[in-house]
Amino acid sequence: MSMNLRFSKLTGRFAFLFPVIFLVLIFIPKSNVEGRAGGAHSYSGGSHSSSSHSSSSSHSSSSSHSSSSSHSSSSSHSSSSSHSSGSSHSSSYSENYRSSSSSGHSSSYSSRTYATGRSSFIRSNNSSSPSSSNSSSSLPGFDINVAYGAGGFFDFYEILTSLVFAILFLVIFAKILGKGTPRPTKQSILNTELDIDVQKGKARRKAMELLKLRDSNFSEPPFLSRVKMAFRMIQEAWSIQDLNTVQAFLSDAVYERFSLQIDDLRSDRIKDVMEDISILDSRIVKVDSDSHFDTMHVFVKAEAVNYRADLDSGEFLDGSKEPQEFSEVWSFVRSLNSMTSEKSGLIEGCCPNCSAPIEISRTAICKACNSFLRSGEYDWVLSEITQTCEWTVNELGEIPGLKAIQSSDPGFNVQHIEDRASLIFWRGMDCYRKGKVEPLLKCSSSAYLAEFSKNLASDSSRKRNSYANPAVGSVEVLLVSPEEPMDQVFVEIRWSGEPIKLDSSGKKISGTDYPKNSHDLFVLKRKHSAQTDTRLSFSSANCPDCGAPETNATDNVCPYCNTAFNDGSREWIIDRVMDTNDQEFLTLRKAVMKSSENSVLNPGDHGKKPVYAQLPGLIRSPADAIRWMAAMMIADGVVSPSELEALQEFAKKQKIPAEKLDEILKAAEAGEALPELPKDLDQIRTMVKQLISMALVDGKVSPEEFQMLRSAGKNAEISDYEINQMIAQEKKRLHS
Repeated sequence: MSMNLRFSKLTGRFAFLFPVIFLVLIFIPKSNVEGRAGGAHSYSGGSHSSSSHSSSSSHSSSSSHSSSSSHSSSSSHSSSSSHSSGSSHSSSYSENYRSSSSSGHSSSYSSRTYATGRSSFIRSNNSSSPSSSNSSSSLPGFDINVAYGAGGFFDFYEILTSLVFAILFLVIFAKILGKGTPRPTKQSILNTELDIDVQKGKARRKAMELLKLRDSNFSEPPFLSRVKMAFRMIQEAWSIQDLNTVQAFLSDAVYERFSLQIDDLRSDRIKDVMEDISILDSRIVKVDSDSHFDTMHVFVKAEAVNYRADLDSGEFLDGSKEPQEFSEVWSFVRSLNSMTSEKSGLIEGCCPNCSAPIEISRTAICKACNSFLRSGEYDWVLSEITQTCEWTVNELGEIPGLKAIQSSDPGFNVQHIEDRASLIFWRGMDCYRKGKVEPLLKCSSSAYLAEFSKNLASDSSRKRNSYANPAVGSVEVLLVSPEEPMDQVFVEIRWSGEPIKLDSSGKKISGTDYPKNSHDLFVLKRKHSAQTDTRLSFSSANCPDCGAPETNATDNVCPYCNTAFNDGSREWIIDRVMDTNDQEFLTLRKAVMKSSENSVLNPGDHGKKPVYAQLPGLIRSPADAIRWMAAMMIADGVVSPSELEALQEFAKKQKIPAEKLDEILKAAEAGEALPELPKDLDQIRTMVKQLISMALVDGKVSPEEFQMLRSAGKNAEISDYEINQMIAQEKKRLHS
């Protein structure tokens, strides 16, 4: 236990003593006590005599006490006292203060007499003689006389001094007690009310205020009502396997994802049914704004009956006929210049500019007014859907190279790159399903297609690899490298999928009941002189020149304007896939960061060192934490009952569904929970600290969680003492 933690506990335990000490300090004279008898004392306003002091006091009540004392420089002392009793109903205090100069000259004399038990008092003062003002040890005119007692009188200076000391003492007292008192944490992995990681309240309020300054008509209730409407529409479209009614407000990546998943279900003659949908909660959990777009991340908690049935007969296959709760985060994006309108928009199936009905197609332009529909210029576009257990709030930091490329391409935006990378990922999954590279022809370099085609080749038994139930956990731009002749962007995609084997006809032969988890770094490239059209940021499957919709996935040129699709002259294409720990990437990132620090792209930033976003570790979300812990526990053998109990306890606290935990445990047993286990001891310690932060979401670490932390840290030889130290430090950080 740290010294700070011990001190906080002690101050909390003995807090009742502080008021007592305070009262004692207030009523102790703030001077040098030269003599004391019967509670009387003498001082002279900060002056001090080196030769002699004398004082006397008399006390009469039911018992009378008087004493006198004298002190000389020759060290002679004399004192006398007398007591008398009587039946007086009043008492009087007389305090005499005398100060003299070191040469024995005359001194001032002052006396006060207070009658206790009465409202009156008598005071007489004699002025200081001139000789006393020559003393080097006394302050002229500062001869203050005070008497204490029931109903006693306080001098102005005494009151002022007492107040100053009282305020100082109370401030210190409150500060000390505050260190031992739990306070709301500044950062939290989980909001216990919403079961989700949320943006800090102050940051969210500030972002919302800035948005409302640009768009005074924006209001959260109407916005959330439209989100709920979109939510219900998509669940219905998913159940009937028809996206025509919702495609108008879906980005290309989201549309591609739904299309692929529906095609997979159709090929297996299955439909995934969502019935009796009830939305239990919807709230904005994060607001992002950059130089181009606002992004609203909305937490949606719902209840529905979800089961799978035969597509032809409707026969029940699996699932539940009882309502089940589920939650997701839906991310909506629009342009900074967009204004809230009372007119119907994309979600209602109308052009948000002219209100004309939108044709059922993936066209990017309204035929009535030529407005770009999914540009975000007029309305919100759904750009991402994330499961709650995979969601995390990323603290914004500068992406290395972002400002550099925006200086030459002002329209460059992260949202477009992430949507483009997601589109490429889903088309790659379509390639696995079909066993052909055609879905990637329009967005891949020839070198990448040649390399990727090896993954689709059949083995000697005419079986080939594929993935069932692919899912994306996160997509994040990590680095931008602007250089001649081709700019590069590095995008990390965290995804999972169940490895399966398909026969020559595409039928599933064998597979697993657990997903393989991968962290891939997609490297996209584009000609250095190319410019981004922000109006097509979420319509990257359309022609980057004229905006025409895709008519044939195998076409390498636009049939309308003959613009080439896969040469990187206008749009980003994938060039290769690498590991996030690849030395080439890490070296290039350092070089870009150094170059950015040495250049002045914005005169206002001169002298300011950029604060770069950190590279993501293995743990980004609660699900990642469970994956890592399960992998670490199984690495040394079979998971013990106590370790399994600890894992279940942690998963329950982090609101990870039981079926998700079971899926992760199976993947861990097969060695597929993580791309690789960390070997660096410092990295393991860092991840143990992240686990501690998650465990402290409710302010404490349970015995089961401590067992989990012990198991996770054993490979790094982290002792129980060190774990306790880490817990204490994390508590201090969260409460600071």
